[in-house]
Amino acid sequence: MSNLYAIDTNGDGRSDVITTQRIVGVTNVDTIGYLRTKWKYKAGTWQQEKVDFQTTLDYKQDYAKDDVLTGAGGYTITRENVVVENNRLSYPHFGKLPSTSQWNINNQLEEYTKTVLYKVMGKGRVVVKYEVPYAGKNFASVLFTGNVTKDGKTEPIAESYNFDLATGADIALEHLLAAKGKFWEVVAAESKKNNLVVNSNTVYNFYFDGDNLVLLYGEGKEFGLSANKVAIFLKKGEIRDEILTKQSNAEK
Repeated sequence: MSNLYAIDTNGDGRSDVITTQRIVGVTNVDTIGYLRTKWKYKAGTWQQEKVDFQTTLDYKQDYAKDDVLTGAGGYTITRENVVVENNRLSYPHFGKLPSTSQWNINNQLEEYTKTVLYKVMGKGRVVVKYEVPYAGKNFASVLFTGNVTKDGKTEPIAESYNFDLATGADIALEHLLAAKGKFWEVVAAESKKNNLVVNSNTVYNFYFDGDNLVLLYGEGKEFGLSANKVAIFLKKGEIRDEILTKQSNAEK
């Protein structure tokens, strides 16, 4: 290895580690070029992000940003990739938020990714993808789906995070529900119409997609309720304000 540098190569406020290795010809003074590698520390391990061969040593090179999504408040969500023992996972990284909330959010997402990877360390296979169903001004939902195969058994994965962007906290469904209301009665009645049993005992998480509050129940199953139908049962603030603002804009 010829050199090692910590440089912010794409202006995202995070330093990347750049290493270079000099490639020589017949003699040591005959420099053919440089093998340049960009590294990032993700989910507890160093990962190669990009490998280039250059005939000249240029310390700061432009790198294209991965899949940048811009939230309603101007924050960014970029894709991070991690590879461990032939298992490749992607997870979102939030940027341009207040430092404390940004750290809280990214720490939870990276810890979850590590947890999934460690489940199959050495003798398993994991296939997981993520999506961002909603990226509002004050609230964002992230959904992970896929499966884990280990010891000949395959289990589905369906997990969500619902962030208060002001604090970076993952908001539980119970925290959103008004103290007095018939939310669960409505859930039970609506699911019964579809011959399903969805209630407070079977639901383990949720996410918001901008139009529906989607409940995760059983083994990764989904049941959606129209935002118009559930807004009245939610506390003021956070997701309810986003729903009411959207409805108001639609009426205008």
